[in-house]
Amino acid sequence: MIAITAAFAAIKARAEANISGVPMFWQDGGNHLPDKVGPFIYFELLIEGASPIEIGGGRGANRHRNTGELNIYVFDALGVGLSALLARAEPIAAVFRGWRGDGVSIPTASVHPLGEGESLTPPGMDSVAGNYVAVVVHASLYFDQKA
Repeated sequence: MIAITAAFAAIKARAEANISGVPMFWQDGGNHLPDKVGPFIYFELLIEGASPIEIGGGRGANRHRNTGELNIYVFDALGVGLSALLARAEPIAAVFRGWRGDGVSIPTASVHPLGEGESLTPPGMDSVAGNYVAVVVHASLYFDQKA
């Protein structure tokens, strides 16, 4: 049974242990586009809410399931091409697909083409992405928390 802080830490640790060769940015602050246009990844954790799955035993003995999604935006320079981005994103999806660890479960992760231009700037990033093209790895997740 973990809290959101532990879930975020587990996801971050999983990414840092299994993804290399490209800068990674997180929604926890200081996110600027790299100085030189090139590949990078941006992680966004969204929690949809919690619902009780075990009630009884008094305060602290109830269990709630938090559900949400992890969006992993895979960016590269405009003109790189969709095929190259899809090839970079699929191994990232595989890192999280079917993963259960440290109290977090991610049963599914899939790759979705997005496009190009400023409209791709994910929430929490303070710079426009007009020189980039992107795809997103969308992963459904859940973790349980005692309440």
